[in-house]
Amino acid sequence: MKRFFKRLLIIFSILFLLLCGAVFLVSSLFSDQIGERVVRELNQQLKSELEVEGFELSFLRTFPNIGANLRGVKLKGTDQEDLLLAEELSFRAGLWSLLSSDIKLKSVVLSDGVLRIAIDRQGKANYDIFKDEEEVAATPTEGEASASINLEKAVVSNMKLFYSDAQSKQRLTMDIEKATFAGNFGSSQYQLKSDANLFVQYLESDGSNLLSNRPLIYNTEIAVNSEEGQYQIDKLQLQVGELPLEASGNFRIQGEETYIDLSFSSEDGQLQDVLTLLPDEYKNQLNGIETDGDFSLNATIQGIQTKQKQPKITAELRFSDGRISGERVNARVRDLGFLAYYTNGPQQNDKTSKLVIENLHGEFEREPFALDLTIENFTEPSVVFAADGTLAPGALLAFIPDERITAGNGKIHINRLNIRGRYEDMLRSSSIGRVDMSGSVSFADAGFTINGEDLKLSSGEITLEQNTMFAKAITLEAPGTQMFFDGRATNFLPVILADSVNSQGATLFFDARLRATELDIDQLMAFGAPSEMAQEEAQATGTVDSLAQAEVEKRQFFTQFLDGTFAADIQSFNYELIEGQDFKGNLTFKDGTMTIAGNTKTMDGEFLLDGEMKFTEAPVLTAKLSGNRINIYEFFRQAENFGQDFLVADNLEGRLDTRIFIEAHFDNAGNFVEDQLRVLAGVGLKDGVLKNFAMLEDFSSFVNIRDLREIRFTNLQNFFEVKNSKLYIPVMFIQSNALNMTISGEHTFEQDINYFVKVNAGQVMADRFRRHNPKLKPKPAKRKGFFNLYYAILGNLDNYNFVSDKRRVQNDFQESEARKRDIHYELERIFGTIIELVDEPLDWRDIPEYQEDPNSDEPEFLDMEIEGGN
Repeated sequence: MKRFFKRLLIIFSILFLLLCGAVFLVSSLFSDQIGERVVRELNQQLKSELEVEGFELSFLRTFPNIGANLRGVKLKGTDQEDLLLAEELSFRAGLWSLLSSDIKLKSVVLSDGVLRIAIDRQGKANYDIFKDEEEVAATPTEGEASASINLEKAVVSNMKLFYSDAQSKQRLTMDIEKATFAGNFGSSQYQLKSDANLFVQYLESDGSNLLSNRPLIYNTEIAVNSEEGQYQIDKLQLQVGELPLEASGNFRIQGEETYIDLSFSSEDGQLQDVLTLLPDEYKNQLNGIETDGDFSLNATIQGIQTKQKQPKITAELRFSDGRISGERVNARVRDLGFLAYYTNGPQQNDKTSKLVIENLHGEFEREPFALDLTIENFTEPSVVFAADGTLAPGALLAFIPDERITAGNGKIHINRLNIRGRYEDMLRSSSIGRVDMSGSVSFADAGFTINGEDLKLSSGEITLEQNTMFAKAITLEAPGTQMFFDGRATNFLPVILADSVNSQGATLFFDARLRATELDIDQLMAFGAPSEMAQEEAQATGTVDSLAQAEVEKRQFFTQFLDGTFAADIQSFNYELIEGQDFKGNLTFKDGTMTIAGNTKTMDGEFLLDGEMKFTEAPVLTAKLSGNRINIYEFFRQAENFGQDFLVADNLEGRLDTRIFIEAHFDNAGNFVEDQLRVLAGVGLKDGVLKNFAMLEDFSSFVNIRDLREIRFTNLQNFFEVKNSKLYIPVMFIQSNALNMTISGEHTFEQDINYFVKVNAGQVMADRFRRHNPKLKPKPAKRKGFFNLYYAILGNLDNYNFVSDKRRVQNDFQESEARKRDIHYELERIFGTIIELVDEPLDWRDIPEYQEDPNSDEPEFLDMEIEGGN
């Protein structure tokens, strides 16, 4: 008997191997024909043609089924764009199906590709590619048996789904890691089992990002009755991000109506899991927040859904005994809780919808806080907001997505703050008066650490009376700065709620007083600068200009809202090396322009300022400066020698009176545009001294070198112009202890120079036989000497030469005298006054050098070479 069964087993094994071999042989011999049949039969059921690159039958890896694998699949939608691209579309058939005349395909696997689903504005879907039963029946099959599809299982893996609905303004991009669908799909009633691992890249509705970069996992069992359109959810376990949800209920589809009766709940989640599902613009502000407390979420959807009607929707979220913590929370927050609920109301539409946050309460740094918010009628929203208690900046830090801000300190006390009205009225300055506002906010050393430095409102109070905000004794403190504000402002709420383009034209009207015992402008500007990390990243990626451009755009955006004046009284201030005292004046903002007018003591003298800065896409600065008795050494030192090392502070002494007009342009990244700079300046210098000036040492061949090391000259006046990256120096007479000369010239920003000099050589030669003048008394001013020297100094500061050329020198004197008159006239027009900066000595009046005839042959010229330059 034992031997019999052994033989029987061998016989069956041989038969099985023969059968497998036969199947393998048939699949090898007829795979192309079978593949063509499968594709042909599929195309008979499609409106567009299914294209494939290749076909193969597999047995071993799909045992006990036969696998019909279509490779390189391409299918167009009704919009003639690609609907499906896949590396493989595989059908599974029974072992004996291959040998029959009717191939029954019972499962399908779709993998490694892209599925693009689109609905246009008319509601036409690109996936409407299947023929109806009548069209299929009318399609001839050329006498061959059909390949029927009786699916029991479908698997989708490693596919990317793009979905867009232009009609409802929705977009979805999702990675399908793996999704399975199992059921007797050929029957009108069956039990559907499905599970999936998905990753939602973004889900967008009407321009708002509802969900992004979040995993989505589900497992469900649904009883399907396709004839009646009935779907009963026996089980649905869903996890969105880290939030677990359970759902149950049913829905029924009948024509254009869908009856829905669903409920959702979550008892095991955390509040932070809900926060991660917020749209990006809100979610990014909450990174790093951790919550702990009792949490529950319940929602129901009941009723009929059509294009014109919504089902009844309710949702409720409860949180109690909560705490918040995290890397950006540096304050004690305890006993946090609230109740939030939403309903679409009795008429089940946006007009009757309502969102309520009720009794949001907590303890901040051992002091209580409470808040209530109600929003009704989502078509024309009405808002009721109330808050009372204490907030800690250290806790608010968690909701501020700015890497520059690293810590919060102190307390903000809110006293019965109430805002009630229509949201549309809150947006418009013309209707903000209909909104009720009251309450106050006070500060107790409240502030933040920004870019490593502390900025705080140490005291003061802001009071709301309808549309007017009053600031009372607001004290702002920062390193090197202590300021005090008082004043009033209107329309602050429309400004706060303004969109990115200020489409409602919101304007903050204000009138305020600013007092400061000290003001460090550098430090205040550093608070608004990009973080060190952002600057390093910009340098590494070559986006420095883009970062700077963003800062310019930010300033342009904020200043467009301002319309008002700060009356300023500043005891002392500094900006880079500039130090000033007793500034009194006004800072006025209007139409994106800041105007400053006032006077201050600085550089051992006094300046009157009148200027404006246009905060446009390419900012423009214009300014009028009137300086009186300015120490020229301090003028050059504090101005950092105006960015050059040719003539520096250590070379100069004296008192300066000046009138300067400046027009400076900047590009959209805030960079100074050098070739667009325009400066007109009138300068009067008294008791002037020029020390150790290297260029003049070239005159040492005929002037006592000790005289050149310290040159004292009489009062000097001239008018200068900067234009086209060049400094123009009109002709002027200089009377000094070393020599008397007349000079004019041009000096470019690239340090190219053209100077023209006339020297009274008679005095110079006589001085060769005299001793050094220790009293440094200026020489007499004389037009005529025994002879004069005429030199052009040409080249670059690194390499220049003296060229003897009387005619060229005198021609330039004549031309530059005309420029001087033009500059003088324009300055008087700009300043609206006669400008005479110094009193000229009486003995200058016979020195009209520019009146000399360049073609004159008078014997007052001597050609004399001087070596110079580097």
